Amino acid sequence: MKASLALVVVLAMQAVDAQPAFEVTSVKVNTLPPRERSHEFGCSAGGRFVSLGSGLRSTFFWAFNMRPFQVTGLPGWIDSADAIFDIEARAAGPVREDQCRLMVQGLLADRFKLAVRRSTGEVPAYALTVAKNGPKMHLVNPGDKPKPGGGVRMMGNPVQVSPGQEPLRGWSMAQLADMLTGQRAVDGRPVLDRTGLNGIYEIDLNYVFSPGVNGDQPEIFDAIQEQLGLKLDSIKAPFDLLVVDHLEKPDAN
Repeated sequence: MKASLALVVVLAMQAVDAQPAFEVTSVKVNTLPPRERSHEFGCSAGGRFVSLGSGLRSTFFWAFNMRPFQVTGLPGWIDSADAIFDIEARAAGPVREDQCRLMVQGLLADRFKLAVRRSTGEVPAYALTVAKNGPKMHLVNPGDKPKPGGGVRMMGNPVQVSPGQEPLRGWSMAQLADMLTGQRAVDGRPVLDRTGLNGIYEIDLNYVFSPGVNGDQPEIFDAIQEQLGLKLDSIKAPFDLLVVDHLEKPDAN
């Protein structure tokens, strides 16, 4: 029994030691005015992670691959004007994205004294479903000519794509649900695709971003039904959750 327990402890220690970590890290407070800041974010295959000119929030959520509705306990200072950090780190060699996320988690624990707890639970959500009279969207067929400006429009404007990419011909229902997830218009809740619709559809959606705001556009619930022939049903759904027990401003170096 003692030998088995000792083996478990050794394996646990090996697992901790095996977690990838950056060889060099740098964290500095960015004191430049917003318009003068350089902005860069991402992890290269060569093992370099950089977050320049941004608040810590984007780094945190990228590292844990979670949405705001999944996280509680973040301190208020994370969004303060004096908490803009330039973070740079380099690994010993090439890393995969999943490895880089773990390494940034380790960086946050080391430099920001981050302590978290993981759990699962049900959270309020919306199910995107088909309305009574059916969808009003155009299904994009392989032989269809691309729509001028693209097939996905929000507030009358085509959804932007990266330079050099073709305009979007449409969205899947999963992509539409992902776009809506966490927005103020849906009370910050996740939106799950429950339409049962496959394929790519042209989307043209106009709505006010904040509930209760008077304007020329309808709120999201009416807009989705009137313009797309879909609806949002209130549900509860299970998600991975994260509780932040501790996070502090670092000593810069």
